[in-house]
Amino acid sequence: MFKKSLSLILCLIFAITFASCSSMTEYTPESGDNNPPANADAGDKTPSSDENEPASAQSGLTATKPEAAPLESSGDLGDYHIDIGDFELSKDYNGNPAIIISYTYTNNSDKAQSAMVAITERAFQNGVGLESAYFGVDSEIDTSLDMKDVQPGSSLEIKEGYLLSSETAPVEYEVSGSFSFDDATLGKTFEISPDGKTEYSVAPTGDVTGELGDFTVSVVSCEIDQDRDGSDILVVHYGFTNNSRKNASFSVNISAEAFQNGIELDRAYFADANDNSMLNIKPGAGIEVIEAYKLPDTSSPVDLEITESFSFNDDKLTTTINLG
Repeated sequence: MFKKSLSLILCLIFAITFASCSSMTEYTPESGDNNPPANADAGDKTPSSDENEPASAQSGLTATKPEAAPLESSGDLGDYHIDIGDFELSKDYNGNPAIIISYTYTNNSDKAQSAMVAITERAFQNGVGLESAYFGVDSEIDTSLDMKDVQPGSSLEIKEGYLLSSETAPVEYEVSGSFSFDDATLGKTFEISPDGKTEYSVAPTGDVTGELGDFTVSVVSCEIDQDRDGSDILVVHYGFTNNSRKNASFSVNISAEAFQNGIELDRAYFADANDNSMLNIKPGAGIEVIEAYKLPDTSSPVDLEITESFSFNDDKLTTTINLG
């Protein structure tokens, strides 16, 4: 009997609760109105003026590419602590403008190690990597300290020199671990001129252009020249743009091969060759790269085949160069 009474009480409570919850969604007529409007059902709503407008008119947002987060100038890279210091402007042994950047290297590992082995450092202007600068044996600037082993717990101030490609553009300096599988990077930007600004380098383009993975490659032009020994060579000008998320170089990421009569041509070296193929460039930047190939003869056509170095697809950029 008690169980039946308890069940009856619970049912009564449930019914009252349900009725209360239902009254929250029902239409409540105004005074004197006994008939709710047709669209007053709980599932219907009168659309606002905004909802009647086209979707494009409602959106006031514009998608923008986020800026890269600024890098810390001091921190740990694996077992090594780096503090990036200041810079000074100088001249290399040929009188070319250069920058000298200082950093402190602390070895927190359990064995002696040099900075040259432990870390990788690079400098950029306008998105393109800078070449190392050399100051001669009589210079007061010693850029060889990165080769000295540093014992565990010890620190060493090191200076690195780079040739400036611009005497006004800021220099972006980056340091990362040499044997690291993460993207940990330290960095610092040096304003070397009050009116300097970064304008990313743009690669030249040509009629033969294609996308190879994260990179855009163009065959811009070519000509027959001679190498240092007076032998005939084919000089090819490429455009290379880095569309990836990381620093990249032409020589590592692109394979550009030349064939004549079905046989691959050997690489050639000549006085006017540039070393841009080995320069790292930042995402979004582009450069011109010059490659040269030895010519067994100057009459047969040359076939160029350009592919991405680390790819599992068959994407290929090809063209034939008629020499006659």
